[in-house]
Amino acid sequence: MNSNIFFLLFLLFLIIGCKNDNSTNQNFFNQKFFDEVYFSGLNHNEKAIYLDSVGKLLSLKENDSLTINEFLVLAEEFYYLSLNQKSYEYSRKALNLSKTAKDSALLAKSYYYIGDTFEKTDKDSAFYYYLKAENVYDLIGDAERVGRMKFNKAYVLFYSGNYLESEIEVSKALFVLKKSNKYKLKYSCYTLMGNCLEKLENYEQALHYHNLALRELDILKKNNKDKDIINNYNIASVINICNLYDIQGQYEKSISLLKPLLNQENKTKWPAYYAVIMSNLAYSKMKSGDFREVEDLLNESLKISDSLNDNTGIIYTKIHLGEFFLLTKDTSTAYEHLKEAYKISREFGNQHELLKSLLLLSEISDNNLYYKNLYISVNDSIIKQQRKTRNKFARIEYETSALQDENKALTKYNERIILVAGIIVLVLFILLIIRYIHSKNKELYYLKHQTLANEELNDLLNKQQERIVLAKEQEKSIIAKELHDGIMNRLYSVRMNLGFFNNKNTEEIVEKRKGYIFNLQEIENEIRSLSHDLKRNTLFNSNDFTDLIQTLVEDTNSLGLTHFYFKCSDAEVWNEIENINKINIYRIIQESLSNVHKHAEAKTCEVLLSKTENSQLYLEIKDDGKGFKISKKLNGIGIHNIRERVSLINGVIKLKSSPGNGTVLQVFIS
Repeated sequence: MNSNIFFLLFLLFLIIGCKNDNSTNQNFFNQKFFDEVYFSGLNHNEKAIYLDSVGKLLSLKENDSLTINEFLVLAEEFYYLSLNQKSYEYSRKALNLSKTAKDSALLAKSYYYIGDTFEKTDKDSAFYYYLKAENVYDLIGDAERVGRMKFNKAYVLFYSGNYLESEIEVSKALFVLKKSNKYKLKYSCYTLMGNCLEKLENYEQALHYHNLALRELDILKKNNKDKDIINNYNIASVINICNLYDIQGQYEKSISLLKPLLNQENKTKWPAYYAVIMSNLAYSKMKSGDFREVEDLLNESLKISDSLNDNTGIIYTKIHLGEFFLLTKDTSTAYEHLKEAYKISREFGNQHELLKSLLLLSEISDNNLYYKNLYISVNDSIIKQQRKTRNKFARIEYETSALQDENKALTKYNERIILVAGIIVLVLFILLIIRYIHSKNKELYYLKHQTLANEELNDLLNKQQERIVLAKEQEKSIIAKELHDGIMNRLYSVRMNLGFFNNKNTEEIVEKRKGYIFNLQEIENEIRSLSHDLKRNTLFNSNDFTDLIQTLVEDTNSLGLTHFYFKCSDAEVWNEIENINKINIYRIIQESLSNVHKHAEAKTCEVLLSKTENSQLYLEIKDDGKGFKISKKLNGIGIHNIRERVSLINGVIKLKSSPGNGTVLQVFIS
C-alpha cells in the first residue's frame, strides 16, 4: 500500500506545477493571440498545431519581456498536452531571449519551465535546472519562488530514492516559506516531508507533518473557491495518513477515514483517485482480517485503472490482489497477479513495486530461489543506482555552487578592478585639479611678485633718477659759481683794464696789454678745462640697470675700508631680462656686498657681470678677504637669502672659499 505515495505525489506535483505562476501572463496572451474558446474546442493534435502557429508569429516580434512571457505560455500549454519536447523548445527560446534581454526574473522562470520538461524523463537535468532557477530567484530576492524550486528539487530527490536529501531540501523550502501565504505550496511541502519521514521509518513525525498539511488545507478551504483542488488535496492527505496507520497496524482507523471517500462524486470526477481509495480500503480491510468485499473492491479498482490505462494503479492493485490470494491460500491466482505486477513494473521501471512483487513471488513460487536471487540483484542495483544518483545530485549542486561562487568571485574581482580604476581616475583627476590650482596660484604668485618687482625697480630707478637730477643740479651750481666767481670776474677785470689802456700806446702800456691778453688765454684754457670736466662727468646721464648697480657699488665703497669695483662686459645683457629677475640680481649683489663689508675684512671686492658662451648671464663677486669654511656657513641667513633668490630666478649658485683665501660667489642664470 505504501507505493501509492508515489502516485499521489505525482498528482500533487502536477496540481502545484507551473500553472500557479501564469495568471497574469495568460491574460496578456489571451489579449494578443490566444482565443481560449476556440482553443478549448480543439482536439489534442489541433491544439499542438495551433500553438505552433502562434509560436511562429511570436518569432517575428522584437525581443521584450512580453514576447518572452508569451513563449513561456506556449511552453506551459505544450506541457499540459504532455508534449515535453515542444515545451522544452519554447522554454529554451524564452531562456535565450531572457539572457539577451538580461531579464533575471524571466531567466529564472525559463530555467524553471525547462526543469519541468525533464521532470519525468531526466531527473538529473530537472534537478540541475531547478537549481539554476533557484539561484537566480535567490539573487533577485524572490523568496517564495526560491521555496518552490527547493520543493521541486526535493520532489526529484524523493522520486530518485534519496529520501534523506529530499527531507533536507524540503526543510529548507519550509523555512523559506514559513511567512508565506502560498498555502498550496506549503501544503505540498508538508505532505512531501511526511512521505520522506515515512520512507525513513519515522512514522510519528510523518503523521505530524501530514496533520500540518491538513492545517494548511483548512486555510485553503476558507480562502479558495476551487473545491475540486481542495477535494484532491484532502483525498491525498487521507491516503497518506491511512498508509501510516496501516504500517502501525491501526487498520480500523484507515478504514474509517477511507470509507467516506467512496462516494459517487469522487467516482465520477476523479476516477483515478477513486481507484486508489478502493484499493487502499481493500488492503486495510484485508490486513485487519475482514475479507468481505475485499476481492470485489480490488477487482473494481483494477477495472477502473485498466479503463484509464493507469499502469501505476494496475500494478498497485495487482500486488494487493496477490497478497489477498496469498492470505486466502489461493497461491496459483496470487502467483498470476504477482507475476503480472512484476512484468508491468519491470516494463515501466516502477522499482519499488518490482521489489515488492519479487519478494512476494519468492514466498510462493516453486522457483523461489530464482526470485530471491533476482530480488537481491534488483535491490542491489537499486541501492547502487540510488547511491550513484545521490552522488550525482550532490555533484550537480556542488558544481553549480562552485560555478556560482566562481562567478561571484569574478564579479567581485571585476568590481574591485572597476573600483580601483575609478579611484585611480578620481585621484588623477584630483591631482590634475590640484596641479591646475597650484599652477594658477604659482602664476598669480609670479604676477604678484612681478608687479612688486616692477614697482621696486621703478622705485629704484626713480631714486636713481633723483640722484642724477640732484647731481646735475650740483654740477650746474658748481659751473655757475665757477663762471660767476672766477671767469666772469676775471673777464670783467681784463675788459676794464684793456678799456683803460685802449688810447695809450706807450711801451709800458703795450707790455701791460700783453699781460692782459695772456690773462685772456688763461681764461680760455680754464673754460676749456671746465668743458672737459663736464664731458667727463656723464655717470648720471643714463638711467639703465647698470647705473643702479654702479651706484650700489659706489655707495658701499663709502661704508668701510674695502674698495669695491664693478665691471659689466656688455650693458645690453639687461635688455632681455625680466624685471623680477633684475630686482633679485640687484638684491643678491646687495646682500653679497653687505656680507663682504661686515665679515670679509677684504681690501678689494670685484663685482663682474657678463654673458657666457651659451648665453647665460654670469655674476661673479670675488673678494680677497679672510674666507671661511663653507660647511660652517652654508646655513647662515645671508647665504640662505641669496640661495632663495637664485632659486626664484631658476639660477645655479656656486660658492668657493677657504680660510685665508678669500671668497668667490658665482651665479649662472639661464
